[in-house]
Amino acid sequence: MRPTAILPFLLPAALLAAGGLPAEQAARRAAPAVARAEQLRVYNDVLTQLVEQRWNDRYLGPDEPRIQQARSKAHFHGADTTGLQREINRLRLLLRRHPERQGTVCLLADFRPVLPEWAYFEGEGGLTPFGGTLRAMLQAVAGGATRAALDSLRTGPPQLRASELLLPTARVQPAPAPRSGANYDWYLQGCSIGMVSVSRLVFNAAQTKCLLAYNFYCGGKCGQGELLVVEKRGGHWIIVAAQQCWES
Repeated sequence: MRPTAILPFLLPAALLAAGGLPAEQAARRAAPAVARAEQLRVYNDVLTQLVEQRWNDRYLGPDEPRIQQARSKAHFHGADTTGLQREINRLRLLLRRHPERQGTVCLLADFRPVLPEWAYFEGEGGLTPFGGTLRAMLQAVAGGATRAALDSLRTGPPQLRASELLLPTARVQPAPAPRSGANYDWYLQGCSIGMVSVSRLVFNAAQTKCLLAYNFYCGGKCGQGELLVVEKRGGHWIIVAAQQCWES
């Protein structure tokens, strides 16, 4: 396990910053009310980008090793990637046209906080580049309501169903129910891409930007958690900033 700064997935999900607002109150104060349809648009747009751009090439299934090898070769030899991107686009189109070939992302019902408590920012975290980056990202969206935004992001999962997530190149299904003694391999049997849990969304007043945190698990020593800043551009929600909070 190689954390960036902390091990947030080990922290109790219900724990809030010391002296912070109650969970529901923090969630209400952190952002204006946003239509359910718009929230689902954010989750779908962001998860599509995570699947296709940030979780290696696991969604490509049997073509993943070949594409990863080509990426490595291009990186180390400075080769032109035009042909590689053309091949990736071809494979994506194939997945869109043949959903039966798509891999599966399993949506976890619970969410363990990716971000540290507020006390971290008032202590040693306020002096580190990691803490400074996280706080700047929170402020960029929440402004003066930074602490309320943090509490909301740390407060449990959203009311989100796998059936509401319609990705173009991957299927989403509920993660297996917890089972005593089961290891990661058992949980991942039907989750070829991996398992993900997501936080609530925190929007700015204009509803043009929002914050989202997630955990992604792809094995006993495979996974990561990030805080994302997402911005609405041309009717789509685009990841414009990301800070890794843990990695395995």
